[in-house]
Amino acid sequence: MEFFGLLEIINRLVNSNNPSDREVNEAVDIIREEQQINRVFFEKVTPDWLRVLEEKGIFGQTPEPIDEGNGQISFPWWAEGEYLKRVSGQKPNEVLAIIQKIKTENPRVAGCCIECLLAMRVDIAIRGHSLVMGFLEGQHRTSQFYDWFWVGGPAAKYMVKIAEADFGKAMAIAHRLLEIWPAKEGLERVQSRYHKHEYLELMRLVQRLWEVNPASTFGMMVQVMDRYLCEIQDANPNIYQMSFKLSIDDLENPAENAIHAQDVEVSLIQGICQAGLAVKDKQPDLIGPMLDDLEKRDKPIFRRIVLYLLRNIGPGREIERLNRLAEDQQLTAESIYDAEFQKLIETRWDELSSKTQTKYLKNIQDIVDKKIEEFVSGETWDERKYDKSDAQKMMAQWAVTKLFGLRNKRRDIFDQFRERAGYTTDDQAKPEPVFRPESRWVDPGEGAEYSEEEWLKLDPLEVVDICGDTTKEWKKTEKWVREVPGEGAQSNVLERVVKKRVVEYVQVEAGTIAAMQPAFLAAYFRAVWETIRQGNSKLDWNQLTGICSKVVELHHDKPSYRSALNGVCDVIKEMMDRDALRNNVIAGQIERFWAIVEPLTRYSYHPDTIVKPEEEKDPLNECINCVPGEAAQLAIRLGVIQRNRNQETYEQSLRPQIQGLLEWIVDHVQVAKIECVIGLWLPQLFYIEEDWMKGHLKALFDENKPRRWWAIWSTYIVWSRISQKAFEILKKAGIYESAVGTIGEKPLYHKRDTYEEGLMKQLMIAYFNGWMEYDDPLLQRFFEKADAKLRRQAAEFLTTGFASLKEDTKTEPEKKKEAIERLGWYWKKRLEAGKDSPEELAGFAQWVKDTPLDEGETLELLQKTLKLTKGKVGEWGRGLPDCIEGICTVGTGRELLALECLLLLAQNQDIVMNYSLVKERLDAFFREVVDLPETADRAEIWKKSMEFADRLGRMGKMDLRWVWKELKDKPGR
Repeated sequence: MEFFGLLEIINRLVNSNNPSDREVNEAVDIIREEQQINRVFFEKVTPDWLRVLEEKGIFGQTPEPIDEGNGQISFPWWAEGEYLKRVSGQKPNEVLAIIQKIKTENPRVAGCCIECLLAMRVDIAIRGHSLVMGFLEGQHRTSQFYDWFWVGGPAAKYMVKIAEADFGKAMAIAHRLLEIWPAKEGLERVQSRYHKHEYLELMRLVQRLWEVNPASTFGMMVQVMDRYLCEIQDANPNIYQMSFKLSIDDLENPAENAIHAQDVEVSLIQGICQAGLAVKDKQPDLIGPMLDDLEKRDKPIFRRIVLYLLRNIGPGREIERLNRLAEDQQLTAESIYDAEFQKLIETRWDELSSKTQTKYLKNIQDIVDKKIEEFVSGETWDERKYDKSDAQKMMAQWAVTKLFGLRNKRRDIFDQFRERAGYTTDDQAKPEPVFRPESRWVDPGEGAEYSEEEWLKLDPLEVVDICGDTTKEWKKTEKWVREVPGEGAQSNVLERVVKKRVVEYVQVEAGTIAAMQPAFLAAYFRAVWETIRQGNSKLDWNQLTGICSKVVELHHDKPSYRSALNGVCDVIKEMMDRDALRNNVIAGQIERFWAIVEPLTRYSYHPDTIVKPEEEKDPLNECINCVPGEAAQLAIRLGVIQRNRNQETYEQSLRPQIQGLLEWIVDHVQVAKIECVIGLWLPQLFYIEEDWMKGHLKALFDENKPRRWWAIWSTYIVWSRISQKAFEILKKAGIYESAVGTIGEKPLYHKRDTYEEGLMKQLMIAYFNGWMEYDDPLLQRFFEKADAKLRRQAAEFLTTGFASLKEDTKTEPEKKKEAIERLGWYWKKRLEAGKDSPEELAGFAQWVKDTPLDEGETLELLQKTLKLTKGKVGEWGRGLPDCIEGICTVGTGRELLALECLLLLAQNQDIVMNYSLVKERLDAFFREVVDLPETADRAEIWKKSMEFADRLGRMGKMDLRWVWKELKDKPGR
């Protein structure tokens, strides 16, 4: 029966408060068969149905996890559980009896059961404790987030709900929720049941437990923490979490602990400390046993928690323990205890006995004396020997930091060590915080000697002179947590100043600019490049060219000026990228620009910096930061500009120079980041130096030199643009054939997918433009070597040319017709060849949108395609939404064929996933269909329209129910 027909029956049945056996049986049969109606039924059915549904065994079979393959597991929704949650408050005993029988591996089902308990009175809900513990047994099968969302979160709320009624049972749940598991094989980190964000939320709920019984909650969390540390030690004895090195006070302040504020271990430490302080207020008699338990444990963090709690439990408590720990020399000596121990001593100094105070100070002196001996004798970890005076100063600095908190109480001793340390103020002895007070953005020019405002007031020549002063020593500056050269910060100030006054700075005499120190010269060119990039056209281009020329003349062979020379290349490149500058400035001064660029093509480089193939680094990425690589690109571009302007002039002036550069690269350069330049500009080189390129193809693509072959070829494939001349020459030379043979292999310098997609695109462009036919051996070889995914991408990529066929008014109609025929032929032939390869054919589904083919032919081919793909479409563009948009557009006047395609698409859930993107378009299409005038096939069109709406309804999308209602009673349907 039709889905919407069944839905109408269900809507009638759910309104029955006292259903008959016939009605119950009818409803049960329907909801067992129709999952979507099952959902509708349980959203509306009243509590009065609970007993009869339970008697029919409706709640006995729960949906279990589904293995989707590839390591993916799905967890189906349980509509019956949503109903049980809704009626639990009204029929708690009946629902409890139902859920206590449930055994499931599906966390969504388990979560429903726990939420049912949350809706019941506490005295009834507590009887479900064993059920909750069972659901928390073992490790989860889903992600930490979903396990918390479905099971953990509800279980934590249940824990809080029963805490006062039965604290022991609540504690058992808390212990299981906080559980720590050993690290999985191959991982160093142990696992908590939940991710740190959810763990933090859990700790907020556990806080409700220590409000009831802080000592027991404290003990439970200490056990969890101890287990956690044991698992860390077992997984990797050398690992020590950063958070354990931080001050516990910092852990409590997220602003000072932004990185670790939500870590699992941080949450545990905070919880233990807060529960410990709650013991002080609610169970003061248990403070001693609580601290005894911590001291028995062998992990440093527990001793630190003891120190923290001793400081905060208030005066007059645990005096004996306080004195004993204050006399412990290990606590004084080991830096891991510094934060808590020093604060404890500072806070409770006056409660220490005079004997303990004396012992504490003596411990500091003894450690100082011992360490000085070790430094002088070389008994340190690096076996380095220090001068005694240096050792005394270092240890005085250590001691005065230890005594900083006592500076007002034992001023005499503090001042002695401060003087030995060489400090002139108390603040110099202040312990360094582990974190800065707050995270902040560090300004690139922070710490510079001269501010931006100061240099903006000066004449540009004065600023340039300062930057060129070789006798000046720039102060180092501290930025954030590192020290940087002073000229580094100051050069950033110069860059901003030049940007704001670029016209004036370009007017400064070229020799004066070129005399600036390397960091400043690089900053100068960065600023000029940025202003050109932003469209500034008011510069003196002749003067700027002169500055570039002078810099190259003076520094072309100096390694320290690499960044500045890169800046020269960047400025010229930006000028070339702008039509007005390229045509009006560069084109008229080719020789002058060549004189700038040519020396840089020979700039010193290190042959040992070849990109290692296993690093998968793109040589072009290296090239753009490499002076000779950038210069070689500019040299080729100068050749193209000259060739476009005057071929004869090019042949007389630049041809020998360009050929010399190419021969130098071929004969002498063995570096991928230089060789790749030829690949990047391959079509242009065939344009300006066709004969030379043809004569050197064997040298350029020598299979006995795979590094060069891949550096040139893969850069061409991935980054360059194809031209007909380049394609035909390389195809004739067999280079494309060799490249197709590499499909499936690992390229040296690019990821396989990137390289193969680039090769595919060039072949498809060649076919689209008619440079080769479908039966060409090269294209057939590609089909043989390419996998289904790459062949699908080829079909998808061809759609990028559809718009040009429609919009192009310059191409002759006959040529456009030939291109369209080629496309239609391609689809038909791949349809024949791909009957066993639905993944490839899925790429043709997007052809219906913007199709240049006949619209009727397009729908016929699409129908055949979707039958083979079982309604699956490719991923290009918007995927399925584009396909549906195209069907609805070309389907006007061809509604029956369009509906057959839509029905094929509705064979799988993809249409549900994308439904929000196509809802309006489908609605508009069906409004036209419903109002169709009488035709021979109208009845069949309406029938298929109802079938499509009905099929969507079965998938949970009810929006087209109006179509079914509108058409079900139409005459002739």
